[in-house]
Amino acid sequence: MDNYHVCRLSVAPVRKEPSDRSEIVSQLLFGDRVEVLEKTEKWCLIKTHHDKYEGWMDYKQLQKISDLQYHDENAYQNLTPLQLDNTLFANNGTKYYLSPGSTLPYFENGFCYLGDEKFEVTAKPFIPNKNDFKLNVEQAAKFFENTPYLWGGRTF
Repeated sequence: MDNYHVCRLSVAPVRKEPSDRSEIVSQLLFGDRVEVLEKTEKWCLIKTHHDKYEGWMDYKQLQKISDLQYHDENAYQNLTPLQLDNTLFANNGTKYYLSPGSTLPYFENGFCYLGDEKFEVTAKPFIPNKNDFKLNVEQAAKFFENTPYLWGGRTF
């Protein structure tokens, strides 16, 4: 089984059971890494890299990556900034609107990569650090002010 993948959508639901009617227990953002634990025809049971949360996803929402790409921590440092116009373009012209904090794997010279797929990035990514967070926590909080709550949600 192909065990390692990244989320290829702007935001994708992670469900409690392998069904579109099942409750959403978390979300993945573009570039989030997962390990596939089990697979059916449409669904896969995944474990997220960032918090080890488990749930079910539609397999089409993922892009296969190699073991090396999954474990390359340096490749996943660039994030989309705290702004609303974080866009990227796939080679086929598809436009993605990304939430702040989405990962831009293997970002270099205005492009990021999911496996072998290349995306043009229009936003200027950043590499977060603790000092920046402490200085900008009020700005970040105000950015998300009045965002409706969604159990497991990671976007606005």
